[in-house]
Amino acid sequence: MKRIISLSIIGILFAIVLYYSYQFDNLFRIFFFLILGISFSVIFYKTTTGNYTDYQKNKKAISYLPTLIGIGFILLNVGIYYHFENKLNSPSLIKAQNHGVYADFKVNGQYIIKSGSWATKIHQYGTYKLEDNIIIADKLKYDDVLVSNRFLISFIQNSDLTNLLEIESFESGKYLLQIDSSGNEIKNKLLNFDKEHNKIFSSYKFEITEDNRKHSNAGKTENGIMPNN
Repeated sequence: MKRIISLSIIGILFAIVLYYSYQFDNLFRIFFFLILGISFSVIFYKTTTGNYTDYQKNKKAISYLPTLIGIGFILLNVGIYYHFENKLNSPSLIKAQNHGVYADFKVNGQYIIKSGSWATKIHQYGTYKLEDNIIIADKLKYDDVLVSNRFLISFIQNSDLTNLLEIESFESGKYLLQIDSSGNEIKNKLLNFDKEHNKIFSSYKFEITEDNRKHSNAGKTENGIMPNN
């Protein structure tokens, strides 16, 4: 009975840690995996050998019940692992990143968005649809940076920008821009203050690192919408 309880507790804890490792980054998760994995392996080995000894004595199949419970938890964790790994490794249509955001829009209509500071990023999963050069996700807001669920795929040249602070560090290329329901670019990034101490805002621009669309409009703007800065 003690081995069943021990296997159940460790198996459940391992499943919880494994599940949440796909929900947010954690520097210490590797230590949790090591401690729980080693503990489970030791107890599971002792359980199987003990069950075999018990079976040799009484010839009852029930002797292997703790072993079967341990195998059940192993299969549970393998299932969680393959479920999320299939999500992560499915073919990508568009990938973009910048400003602590990593977005991966999959070919199958699902997405994975990781956002936040280093080592503490939150992972968010959902579905989206692509209308010409506009991505529409199923959530209205993600965090203080991602405040919209609509993203315009646009090619931006350095010469298109007017703010010197952006021009100095900006490279021409394809980017995702947040837009509102009317197609207007959302400017929620504080750049600086003017002489009257008024805030100067610009938009967060997420560099597209992978674009596997095959239609001829890939990379062009929708209805002539271009970023204003």
